[in-house]
Amino acid sequence: MASGRAHDLMDALSSLMALTMFVLLTHEDVDVPSPWTSNEVYECLQTFLSDSPAPALDYASGLSLQLLIDIRSLPGCSEEANELYRLLRQPHLQALLSAHDTVAQKDYEPVLPPMPDELPEEEEATRTVCLVKNKQYLIGGLQELQEGLEPAPKLINNVQSKLHRIRQFVSHGNTNLGKLLFLGNMGRLRGWVKSLRTNMMSLTTTLHYLKNVRQFVVFIQETPPPSSCLSKTNLRRVVRELKASIKSWGRPVVLHQMRVKGKKDATMHSMKELQECCRLALVAIPKLLSQLEKHHTYLDQCSLFGYVTAYLASLYGHRLGVFLNLTDEQVSRAVYEPEGNDYLIKVEDHKTNESFGTAKLLLSDKEYGWFLAIIRLKRKWAIGVKISKYVFHNTTFSPEKNLTKYVKRVWSDMKLRGEATFTSLRSAVATFARDRHGKHS
Repeated sequence: MASGRAHDLMDALSSLMALTMFVLLTHEDVDVPSPWTSNEVYECLQTFLSDSPAPALDYASGLSLQLLIDIRSLPGCSEEANELYRLLRQPHLQALLSAHDTVAQKDYEPVLPPMPDELPEEEEATRTVCLVKNKQYLIGGLQELQEGLEPAPKLINNVQSKLHRIRQFVSHGNTNLGKLLFLGNMGRLRGWVKSLRTNMMSLTTTLHYLKNVRQFVVFIQETPPPSSCLSKTNLRRVVRELKASIKSWGRPVVLHQMRVKGKKDATMHSMKELQECCRLALVAIPKLLSQLEKHHTYLDQCSLFGYVTAYLASLYGHRLGVFLNLTDEQVSRAVYEPEGNDYLIKVEDHKTNESFGTAKLLLSDKEYGWFLAIIRLKRKWAIGVKISKYVFHNTTFSPEKNLTKYVKRVWSDMKLRGEATFTSLRSAVATFARDRHGKHS
């Protein structure tokens, strides 16, 4: 089944590539080496205009999703299958397939409002003038609403994921979407929900699909497009149907979350392991700083960053974003507290800053000295080079994106059980804090 879907999808991509080649060969600004003469290109274009090729299929976007599900469900994938899976997930290819479906379904023509039933008798002719926007403005409007005025990169990624799920719903089946009548087709809606139940998605992912589509329908309900032929009653029916579908997933999702939690608890880092991590890091960090002062190697730098972030994550349970967004300026503006000889660093840019405010790192004099040493070494190594404002940097002095890999490496070097990530360390710290201090700690 997967091979058949792949074959159909390749037919669609082949026709798109052929058309793209024609455009490239005739574009003045594109220098494409070709053995064809201008006359041959012109003749091919004339043939193309007189006998335009029919699309191989008109639901390439939906088929690509099914193919991704098929590949993911295979127990052992070849390198070619993994490469195909990676390519099909690229947003550029998804946009190309979406454009292909729009053209294949001829879903780009404007939808004019109906003529009024009653016209004045003295009127000899009536001209209807209407400015019609493409229905894509609906998704664009939802995107603007979700992102807000100044979206963070993480928020942009989350919104793109939502829009991808909505587009998959809209492109489900062969339907003319011009008047949004597909939303009033309860049979089609229930068929789509049923397809979610029978595919290989996880329960939580399926729930995300349902919730995101409900958001889209509510958005249409509140700001209906001029070309919509759906009544308010029909839109309320759709919202009610989606709410019922979401509610029906409540029990399975809770059971799934309990199973996942059980697996996490079985592999969760113990308090002794977190304490051992801190103890070994306190020994390793001064040695690495001393070695880097004498001779800089990238391996030692990675180990240093791994030990420092693993140490602090084991103490505070901060997310990866807190360490990625920690800047030299925030370190220099640390608040000194003479009572305990401590330094308080506040990181403003992180995932939950809107809910919980700044992320805080309370450091002893020795721990604060690590950061000062890292900043000093960075400036020493970057002679004549523009350096990053972030504390944790790579060889090009831009932000270091591989901190999770370094934490895994040093955790293994410390011979501790399992594999450590910022998420697993955060879960362990949060669980111990809840068990010791209560649910709202």
